Amino acid sequence: MHDRFRMAFDWVPQCTRLLDVGGDKGSVTNEYLRKAKNVFMVESNKDAVDYCHKQFPDVKSFVGFAEKLHFKNGFFDVVVMTETLEHVRAEKKALSEVFRVLKNNGVLILSTPHKGLFSFMDVFNLKFRFPFLYRLFKGSAAEKSYIAEPDWHRHYSFEDYKELLGNMFVIEKIHRGGLFVWPFCWFLQDGILHFLFRKNPAWIDAMKGWFMDVDYGIDYGRFAFNIMVLARKQTLS
Repeated sequence: MHDRFRMAFDWVPQCTRLLDVGGDKGSVTNEYLRKAKNVFMVESNKDAVDYCHKQFPDVKSFVGFAEKLHFKNGFFDVVVMTETLEHVRAEKKALSEVFRVLKNNGVLILSTPHKGLFSFMDVFNLKFRFPFLYRLFKGSAAEKSYIAEPDWHRHYSFEDYKELLGNMFVIEKIHRGGLFVWPFCWFLQDGILHFLFRKNPAWIDAMKGWFMDVDYGIDYGRFAFNIMVLARKQTLS
């Protein structure tokens, strides 16, 4: 686990039931078994869920969407959404579903890209900002990417968070980490190193991970590239 995911893990309290929304193949989700007796994962990619079933059988993984969680009201102590909200179709609906499945005073740990100084460097948005360069770097993969991720990779400010969470949650912790190392490393890996090595040597991945960990640990405030909050569910009267 690196940067955002390591901090999310550190923030997760010991609990009985935890849900990871958008857990991909489950490698990070599986780590939450050190914090929770029962760990669930919802992921929209069926191939990723199949992989999770095989590799991490102790994780209860399901194909599904954040906007419609098939769990009972108040079922979870903790819900984690790391780098997921920016991909959903209906943000408020997704957060309303998280509110519904959380117990009263349950914890939501949420992280997304932040509207920081270097947000324009987001590698996932290169195809919109610099389409010619994107096609030059990615080649035939460019058209597939437009289909797989047809929307902008959204970035959020703390004010956006407060508006989206509304009166459902009270924010108790905030960290705005990373400045430009994360987008720079991904641009380097997806672009230049792709042509040199095709597949990155292990030492490059290790060095990238170290730099990203150090950079994310620094709170850059409004200049940061990523934002994470710990919010607690409020009982609505």
